[in-house]
Amino acid sequence: AVGTTPGGELGGTWGSPTVDTTHAGSVHGEKVSIVYTDVTAATDGTETNLISVSIPANTLGTSNGIRVKLFISALSDTANNTITFRFKYGTTTLITLANTFNNATNSLGYIDYHFLATGATNSQEASAHYDLQGGASLINNGVGTSAEDSTGALNIIVSAQWTTNSAGNVCTMAHATIETIR
Repeated sequence: AVGTTPGGELGGTWGSPTVDTTHAGSVHGEKVSIVYTDVTAATDGTETNLISVSIPANTLGTSNGIRVKLFISALSDTANNTITFRFKYGTTTLITLANTFNNATNSLGYIDYHFLATGATNSQEASAHYDLQGGASLINNGVGTSAEDSTGALNIIVSAQWTTNSAGNVCTMAHATIETIR
């Protein structure tokens, strides 16, 4: 094959690239759900689901995944409280992340949650990360595992909960995308 050399000149011979065709023709990044209605976590210390989306039976299989991305449009507190985010699949809480802060100025940013089958329909692992900036800088991440049977439909959930009741507690999710990784 004729192409450019690493220096950018035309000419030179390049070998054929190696292409993995294992999943050729399969759909990548297929939409499972889009959530566009604001959800605000309760200010009274009650756990609130920011998203709860049913993942159809057999979607994970033995080697697929789910990617969840949430946009937090408002996060503030005036009473030095802790916000806890929980990342779940079915009845299992895989990851719990918490931060304490006291800032009335909104922070905003994205929460990413990746959920993957690990070789069997009842073996999964997940990672979660958030980077919320503005009035306060909240960065956290974690990993976890579960053994849920993915051959049946199960919900994937991200929830938020304040430790104590305060009218100054604000956590609003503006939108989220949930998609498959194949």
